[in-house]
Order: sequence, then structure tokens, then C-alpha cells
Amino acid sequence: MSIAQRIRKIREIKAWKQSAAAMALGITQQAYSVLEKEGSVARFDTLKKFCDVMGIELIYLLSEDLPVTEETMHKYGKKTLQELIAVNAKMEQKIEVYQELFELQTKVRTETQLRHKKDTGIRYPKLQKRMTAFA
Repeated sequence: MSIAQRIRKIREIKAWKQSAAAMALGITQQAYSVLEKEGSVARFDTLKKFCDVMGIELIYLLSEDLPVTEETMHKYGKKTLQELIAVNAKMEQKIEVYQELFELQTKVRTETQLRHKKDTGIRYPKLQKRMTAFA
């Protein structure tokens, strides 16, 4: 999602009209319309002011890989770069723990299945004979 698309989406989620956003930024509605069409050519101070008006951090606006939704805006919109890096580090740690748990669970299942196969063949041959007799 481009910066221009992100600007438009953020404004829409915040339920602002273009004219109100333009007025808050101190620009004309036509200039604001261009901002939503060609956000990548906007001046840095205009982008920063837009973020201030919308109550988000500049890093959120520029994070093109992070989708713009109410949820992500609430969760990450006001976080600084350092906070986002910390959140990412925690997520990576959680992923590592989940991967280890998954590998351990897979290993336990495999060992259990192998034990069950051995047990079925050794301990219950008479039971298997009886079951086939009833079939």
C-alpha cells in the first residue's frame, strides 16, 4: 500500500472529510487531494503534520508492509520506532518458543505412535484374534 493510499485510508478510518483534514493541515482541499493521490512526493513536514493531526506516529504512516486497519492503527499507530522494534523482538521470541513446542509435540506424538504400534503387536494378540472372530 503506497503512502498516498495509507493517507487516504487513515483519514477514512478516523472519519475525517478531506476538507477538514486540509483545514487542519493548513492547506487547500485541492492540495490535500493531491496528497492522497501522490503522497510519496509530499514534503516531510506535511507528512509529519498529517500524523500529528491524525494522532499517529510517522513510522506507522511510512510502514508500507503494515496494513492500515482500525486494529493496527490502535495497536501500532502511536508507537515509536523503538517501541515497534521491541514489539517485533517479543514476537520473534514467541515464534521461537512456539516452534520449539511444536517440534516437541511432534516428537512426543511420533514416539507415542511408535510405542502404541509395538504395544498393539506384542501385548494384545489374543484380543486381536477375538475381535476378528466376531467380525
